[in-house]
Amino acid sequence: MTFGTVQVHPDGNPIMVMADHQTTGSYSKIAQVISADLPLLAQTNLGGKVSFRLVSLRTAKQKHVQQQLAVHKLRRGMEQMARS
Repeated sequence: MTFGTVQVHPDGNPIMVMADHQTTGSYSKIAQVISADLPLLAQTNLGGKVSFRLVSLRTAKQKHVQQQLAVHKLRRGMEQMARS
């Protein structure tokens, strides 16, 4: 099991596997949340509504790179502020 796997419970409810995920899964796996969207998913309230959209591996990788660049830029800005 990986962080972001979406499983379906026998009652039809989805289970989003997050940081406390198990090592193996017992329910059907239907999707994988892209890594760039995991912080958004983590902020969703229990019972909150989420929607899914199919994206290509290429798009998922691009979004991950964009997110990493934004985090790097934020860190540089914070370091500059700390030095001022």
